[in-house]
Amino acid sequence: MNSAVIYKQLDDYRSGKRLWGVMSAIATALTDQDSADVAAYFAHRPDGLTPVAGEGAPQAGRSLRQPDPGIRLVFAGDPTRGIPPCAACHGPDAQKLGAPPLHGQHGEYIERQLGAFAEGMRLNDINEQMRVIAQQLTPAEMHAVAVYYSATGRSE
Repeated sequence: MNSAVIYKQLDDYRSGKRLWGVMSAIATALTDQDSADVAAYFAHRPDGLTPVAGEGAPQAGRSLRQPDPGIRLVFAGDPTRGIPPCAACHGPDAQKLGAPPLHGQHGEYIERQLGAFAEGMRLNDINEQMRVIAQQLTPAEMHAVAVYYSATGRSE
């Protein structure tokens, strides 16, 4: 992950915009410089997430007609409910500069974070976009999106 993204997440834990037990306690104990150092360290780990290498070209089968709900929500969203595609912000390859990468994340983690946004436990999304979207998703849809990103992150 980009060091700026990691730093923002630590700052959000510290400020209470994002709550998660031990992470909130750890972040609260860090100074601004500590957070910057931690972010730089994890951003440059060789076994971390793959670096952003471009947004790639769209692929076939990623439309509103897609029967798989995960793929449909990731690439087409649900216009009838005002849900934009995940790829609009996170990129068609699940990683886009300026947005938290989903490529390589564990499905359980993604599903848990979608639930936290939906329940208002996670408050660190700019303009509340993730809260608005997650509140409209069913638990089955959250699971389908998480399964999709988990599978693509492990096979690429």
